[in-house]
Amino acid sequence: VLAIGGAKDGSLGTDGQRVAHALECAASTGGGVVLADIGSSVLSVLAAVAELCPAQRESVVLADAPFIEGALAAAIAASSGASLEDIVCAAEKARYATKL
Repeated sequence: VLAIGGAKDGSLGTDGQRVAHALECAASTGGGVVLADIGSSVLSVLAAVAELCPAQRESVVLADAPFIEGALAAAIAASSGASLEDIVCAAEKARYATKL
């Protein structure tokens, strides 16, 4: 799990270079699922993914999932040895979790 939110100075925002570095690291170690909170972070991830080579792009997936619930579901799935596809599925299904 890599948390890379925030701008270089620690303020709110997204540091595109940190995003790109994290995606390269994830791609080089078997892949990863990305969860983004709001618009600018989604745009930063999409831009960074576009810069990866085709083989790396295939191993990094931006999940359309709620940030907190999706992260928890993805972490649990990943810790159990699930495939990348199953981790993405778990994160995205978290949007339907009921509280009561």
